[in-house]
Amino acid sequence: MIKTYFLNVVFLLVVSATIANAQNCPLSATTTISTNPNTYYPGITSTVSTGATSIDLGAAGAGTTPVATGDLLLIIQMQGAQINSTNTSNYGDAVSGGAVNGYLNNAALQAGYMEYIVATNAIPLTGGTLSLLTGTVNTYKNAAYGSDGQYK
Repeated sequence: MIKTYFLNVVFLLVVSATIANAQNCPLSATTTISTNPNTYYPGITSTVSTGATSIDLGAAGAGTTPVATGDLLLIIQMQGAQINSTNTSNYGDAVSGGAVNGYLNNAALQAGYMEYIVATNAIPLTGGTLSLLTGTVNTYKNAAYGSDGQYK
């Protein structure tokens, strides 16, 4: 009984000694953004497979802030709806007479895949190999226009 009482008192002292802070909101003010705070680096490898821990990046196409170690980055598949690209009435989703959906309804539909990753090295604006803290969750494809569409 004494041990239980003592443990409860110690627990209450530990809990009461913890300070909880809420986030502070910034002051209301008008802000003008004169530059784009984001930097876009295109992937230059043909495919970044699920579980990849590095990505080869091209030179920054927009923005002026290089990647720093510890930065939280967004990887996103901007294109990737697989299509039938033959120049016939089957163009798009291969339905004769014109496309119903515009794309083939299969597992190759990758447009919109995205995830956040943490950089473990710095990358200059000229590009380089980005190392990731953890492996990627999705597969990202980079391919020029071909028989099943374009992936970027």
